[in-house]
Order: sequence, then C-alpha cells, then structure tokens
Amino acid sequence: LKAGDIVHIASEEHRFGFIEGPKTQEPDATLAWNPGEARQDIRETHDLGRVFALRAVSAVFQPIVRLTDHARVAYETLGRVTIEQGRYSIGETLRIAGERGQAARLSRLIREVAISEMRLLPERPISVFFNLHPAEMADLEEVSAELRRVAAGLDTDQEAVLEIHEGAVTDPKAMRVIRERLQELQIGLAYDDFGAGQSRL
Repeated sequence: LKAGDIVHIASEEHRFGFIEGPKTQEPDATLAWNPGEARQDIRETHDLGRVFALRAVSAVFQPIVRLTDHARVAYETLGRVTIEQGRYSIGETLRIAGERGQAARLSRLIREVAISEMRLLPERPISVFFNLHPAEMADLEEVSAELRRVAAGLDTDQEAVLEIHEGAVTDPKAMRVIRERLQELQIGLAYDDFGAGQSRL
C-alpha cells in the first residue's frame, strides 16, 4: 500500500496513509480519527471524478436587466452540477475541487459548456458575462487560450465580458497580460464581488 490508496473492506472504503505524531509520543501508540470525515472525503473525491468523467455540469444564464425599462441587456453565465441532482451546490463543488487542486479545471469545464450554448440566447445585441476562477491565474497561457475560445464562441451582436474576482487580482504583471489579451479580442472586463472582504484593488 502507498499513502493515498483507497482500501475496500467489505462495503467500507478507507484511505490508507501515514500520520506523523508528536515527537514525545510512545512508539506503540495508536492514533484514531473520525471515520465519518474520512468517508466524506473519499465520497467527495469520487463524486468530483464522476463530474469530470461525465461532464456533469450545465450552463445557466442569469439575466442582467436595466432598471429603467427592465430590458435584458446581458446575461451572466453560471454553472450547475447535474450529477445526482441536488446533492452538491456549485459552491460546494467548487470548494471540493479547490481542496483537491481542481478548481481551474472545473471552472474551464463550466465555461466550455456555457460557450457551446451562448448562441442560443435570443436577444441581440447582448453582452455575456463569464467568470475566471482565481486558480486559473497560475497559467496565463491557458487563460489566453480560454479567452480566445470565448471570443470564437460568440455569435453576431454578442459581446463577451470577463468577470474577475478581486481575489484573482494579486499579480499586477499577470493582470497586464490579461488586459492586453482582452483588448486584442475585444472582450470587456468587470469586477466580481468588488469590495467583498479585504479589497486587493
């Protein structure tokens, strides 16, 4: 067995690993942990793998309306998890993905599904807002490729606007690169959750 292996004993799943105890601990001491938490960790990891394998996400387009006449002027693309409907909210799924280093991958999958459906929006002209997860900022080449995919997915009289959370604005050099790509592709920029918590701007 190696650390991280999953061991099945009858109907139970267990994750095998090593835990380093305190230096003063007796050599023959036994450590125990909450098996419920371990089972939840295994289940969440398993379900996240199924989300990726089955591409079990759907796109939702939330209308953005002008207050003066209630006209729809834009949509924000959001994602929902379709695996075992109702088991996980998108917030829970992003948390699970983030804890396992998969948040950027999940964000890209949601955006890919949304891009495939953007042309179905009936209003013209219309703006379509989409999100960039802070974890995606680690790979600027991949971000540039994503922005090109969004631009290519637009229909006539559709404009894309990148929503970036202030938590992603930690590297001014990276933001300059993204700004240049946005200008090249004629994609707008909006701040998401601006001023929430400790502002980094």
